[in-house]
Amino acid sequence: HTFEHASHVTISMNKLINVKCESIHGTQDHQHSHIGSDLYENPFISFMMVYSALVHDVGHTGKSNKILEDQNLAAFQDCSAPLAERLSINIAVQALGRDEFSYLRNMIMPSIEDKIEFAKILFCAILCTDVASQDTLKVVKERFDVAHTVNRRNSLQASRQNSFTAIRRNSFTAIRRNSLTAIRRNSLTADRRNSQTQQSDNIPTNSDNSTIDPSISEHFHHRLSPLLPHLKYVHEVISLTDEDIAKNQDRFLMTKAELQQYVAIEHLMQVADVAHCMQGWENFIKWNYRLYRELMDCYKNNLMPEPSKNWAAGQIGFFNGYILPLAKRTEICCGLAKKFSLVRSAESNRLRWENEGQFITAIFISAVQNGEDEKS
Repeated sequence: HTFEHASHVTISMNKLINVKCESIHGTQDHQHSHIGSDLYENPFISFMMVYSALVHDVGHTGKSNKILEDQNLAAFQDCSAPLAERLSINIAVQALGRDEFSYLRNMIMPSIEDKIEFAKILFCAILCTDVASQDTLKVVKERFDVAHTVNRRNSLQASRQNSFTAIRRNSFTAIRRNSLTAIRRNSLTADRRNSQTQQSDNIPTNSDNSTIDPSISEHFHHRLSPLLPHLKYVHEVISLTDEDIAKNQDRFLMTKAELQQYVAIEHLMQVADVAHCMQGWENFIKWNYRLYRELMDCYKNNLMPEPSKNWAAGQIGFFNGYILPLAKRTEICCGLAKKFSLVRSAESNRLRWENEGQFITAIFISAVQNGEDEKS
């Protein structure tokens, strides 16, 4: 695509991770459990998120997968992964495999197990950026809905357990303080032991099945896995032998922990990819114009209809249909710092575009006709 876009997405990803880490160490996160909360303090995953952001569009031609499919139908039939994202993955892995990067490669993935984890995060992060695919958007949201339901239920059960423990402790303390005689103390001690036994039988624990959504097994339904449709391709890209695959089958199973990790990765990646929509107004306009100019190039090459007529209204639809729902889900599942509001920034840009979008679109049209960049 462009190095400027790759740099912007990479910086945005790094910022998202830093903000989340700051909120984890602040007071606001101590009483809340978020989806994939352990992801942000895992240096390997954090590195892979930034790396994936850097390479997510490498080799991108500026053409949508729909255009690429029309032009390369045979190539689409060979693999389940969309062509643009597949190209980015292939180039990224091939570049890292060059001799000049041997030391870096061995530091990132010194073992087969590390190589598998590398591929899992890379594929998950890059495949979810095909946001023109309604199937992709649908399954990303579906994974979020399941993970959020399970996480909320577990948090509720943990809160109840803590409340039961506190109530029991306070009750016992009050009984002890009110003890008047040794006989009464002994009697109360016996009552206390009986009460503790009865109450502990009703307190949910981490091993209690009630902390997990009963409709979801430990190994989640395969349709929730972002990798399962592409497993053969994953194996090929990282050159796994039949023996490697046989020994590491469990690493591709979809567990509750894996699901939560995938959900966090997908949402952070999707946000970073369109971060300009949730940043300052000038930055939004800069990248919006670049997108418009890119699509106009496709139009001039007879690859798509002329985009100008519906550009102003289309941006409002994009905010309402994609950006704001994504921002809200990301704030829910990732628990970003309150002072760092994706939703608030997106709403501010949408409101200003509603007021100025028609005028700005006219400027875009004139700028493209005159061959101007966003600095002109």
